[in-house]
Amino acid sequence: MADIARYHCFRHLRGTATTHVQHVQNGKPRHTGSGQSFWFRPLSAVLSEVPMTTGSYRCSSHARTVDFQDVTVQATRPTG
Repeated sequence: MADIARYHCFRHLRGTATTHVQHVQNGKPRHTGSGQSFWFRPLSAVLSEVPMTTGSYRCSSHARTVDFQDVTVQATRPTG
């Protein structure tokens, strides 16, 4: 996860090697890649961060059947 530090009207992003960061300003990509470190203005910047590590995400879903039985489904979704 990236660190964002505040310095008056500017911000400084320090990304890690396990995340891909993209900085878009005025519809054009300014910084793209993993392990990025750059200054940006928060009012005109769009930041995207995507994890690049492989792993799995666990999720569960709750539902109610027609005959009012509670059903819970657990799933594991691999990433990568």
